[in-house]
Amino acid sequence: MIQVQAPYHFVPLSKWVYMPDWAHLVSHDVPFENGISGIIKYHLTNHTPLCVGHSKDQQNVLRFARNPKGQPIVPGSSLKGMLCNVMDIAAFGKFNQVDDFTLSYRDIASKGGNKSAYLKLLDGTGSQPGWIKYNSDKEVWEFTKCKVAKIHHDEIEKYLDIKICNKDKAIKKYSKLPLTQTVKAIISDPKGVKKNQWAENLGMGNTEGHCVFTNQRILGQGKPESYEFSYFFFAKNDKVTSDQIGEQVKNLFANHRSVEETVNGVKYDQSDYLIKHAHPEHGIPVFALMMQNKVHSFGFARMPRVSYTNSNHDLIKNLSKEHMEDAYFSLTELIFGTLRDKGFGLKSRVQFSDAVMTNKETSMISSPLVLAGPKPSFLGAYIEQPEPEEYHSYGYLDSKETAKVAGWKRYPVRQEFKENPPSNDNLNVQTRLELLSENHTFEGQISFHNLKREELAALVWVLTLNGSSAHFHTLGHGKPLGAGAVQFDLQLNPEQLRANRGVLTNITVHGLVEEFTTHMNEQLKQGKWLETPQLKHLLALSDSYISHENDFLYHELKDFQKIKNAKASIESLSYNGVNLSRTERAPDKMGSLSFGRGRLSALFDSESNHHREMLELAEESETIHERKKQKSEQRAKAQKLADAPPVEKACGELQLIVDGQDAFNSTEQKNAAKQIRNVLKSLKTLAESDELTSEQVKQVLSIAQQITIKPGDVQKLTKWLSQQ
Repeated sequence: MIQVQAPYHFVPLSKWVYMPDWAHLVSHDVPFENGISGIIKYHLTNHTPLCVGHSKDQQNVLRFARNPKGQPIVPGSSLKGMLCNVMDIAAFGKFNQVDDFTLSYRDIASKGGNKSAYLKLLDGTGSQPGWIKYNSDKEVWEFTKCKVAKIHHDEIEKYLDIKICNKDKAIKKYSKLPLTQTVKAIISDPKGVKKNQWAENLGMGNTEGHCVFTNQRILGQGKPESYEFSYFFFAKNDKVTSDQIGEQVKNLFANHRSVEETVNGVKYDQSDYLIKHAHPEHGIPVFALMMQNKVHSFGFARMPRVSYTNSNHDLIKNLSKEHMEDAYFSLTELIFGTLRDKGFGLKSRVQFSDAVMTNKETSMISSPLVLAGPKPSFLGAYIEQPEPEEYHSYGYLDSKETAKVAGWKRYPVRQEFKENPPSNDNLNVQTRLELLSENHTFEGQISFHNLKREELAALVWVLTLNGSSAHFHTLGHGKPLGAGAVQFDLQLNPEQLRANRGVLTNITVHGLVEEFTTHMNEQLKQGKWLETPQLKHLLALSDSYISHENDFLYHELKDFQKIKNAKASIESLSYNGVNLSRTERAPDKMGSLSFGRGRLSALFDSESNHHREMLELAEESETIHERKKQKSEQRAKAQKLADAPPVEKACGELQLIVDGQDAFNSTEQKNAAKQIRNVLKSLKTLAESDELTSEQVKQVLSIAQQITIKPGDVQKLTKWLSQQ
């Protein structure tokens, strides 16, 4: 079985997004009654070599960021980005800081005699040559079919004196023979087993057309010269229009965005080159997969790449729509700010200064490194794969699956930095880093304004990673190789903090860490927050011990095809001898008291079923919130009764049951009934010893008459007391 490893792992996404109940009240202008403002000073120390890059020099070295005095600095923006990511994970925030894209596939591998979904699609439809062009009058993209013949490269060289080679990229071929050049040819009758037509005797025939090129064909078992051909598009005919063509064109361009070639000093990817060098009349040549005379996918090759049915945003919504919901505000957005249209954006209430190095600089230049890794098209990593040797995907044509993205990509903390030497001489993928050696210290400060105590606690928890000296953040470049393990040491001086009202008490780093843990436990409703898959993975990947149990090495490029063919995926994360589960207990549906309230009511869409559902949950949560508040008040009253005189204590306990009985569920009613019996026994004992006065008897009777739980017990109590 192939073992899949990578220099990263994923923290699973949560099935719910936590929106604090005060979200609709956040403002720079209106202070919270219990708001806190102030400054946190800190020291930041790197425990592995660190590179917070600024720009590359002429020797292609990524230089460390520095201030005007030449001192190495960690920009505040870098720290903010690092901490926002951690808070999003820890506080069950939104996974929305990713571009929406639709990937494509061209899977020609068959397994056990079964054809891949791609080959099945190709067998059923074939590919239709044609041209796409934007109709500016109608403001739509149009696809016009045409005919196609193959053309040998030696024919092009013989008649046009242009050398075209299979090994060259399409852009290089087009730079030699552009689409704007019309070519005449004689089209042969169908030849060979596949009955292909060929464009021959260029310049001598009556058929006008254009040479169309693809990127290099991967050589198979045939002779290399049998791959030396391109295509000849001619005879335009039917035009196909539909509302979906624009979307398919968008996917086509997105699927061919890797940098391909430099022409006249300008770097182009295949899409950009063809857009800028399209034929003025015909447009851009493509091959289309057709279904029921409708375009399913466009490509630039005879076997075009096929778009998956779902975008990455679709898969995120499969887990929870709140991740992409503009009407939802996460704790991270409330604290660090967020962009929203129509005045719903929020400024950050936390500002980071640049952290300046304080000790003597010791730096080095790394050897050339390769930091590139698999992209989201690597299904074995970026998609949750619950079944071995099977791939869930972004959705094939005939697939009914509802896959889920793997989650937050995190680079694990390493105990040391190890270079990754390049496997070839391709300078485009190589980087050299200016690295500070271990144990450099930076000083900086964090200014915050009008944070609720829970928000300050969240900030401190994130900075200290649960207040543990065993956990590290990862910062800067070279994280896949172990660079950038850093820790904060906070100086939380109460004299530099001020409350909007009253006096601050018990403000310590440890105390605030505990407060945030308690707060998140309360939001979770079931289970412990630190025991969730999200927090277990986050803290495990922040512990340098993690590299002792897991391989976080790069695969060689040649390994990825084997991994893909075997449908292998990244192993579960092992921590302290246990494979961490990625399965989250299905949470109760949770609502936020702030959804659709106050200024956020303008974001509520009454036509949206999802918004109506969230508003109902908010109203339900408000009821639960009031019950929790009531129970909290009752617990406080019960504690005060602990040392009260016997009669006062018994009457007080009975009154607490009466006050809370409307909110009791079935279990709580049973517990209350037991409490009533215990109180009755106490009162009976007191009455029998003549310790109850007539006034006290009347008081007990008055309370007892209000009890609706277990009326038989109440009747017995009332009858017995009346006789005293």
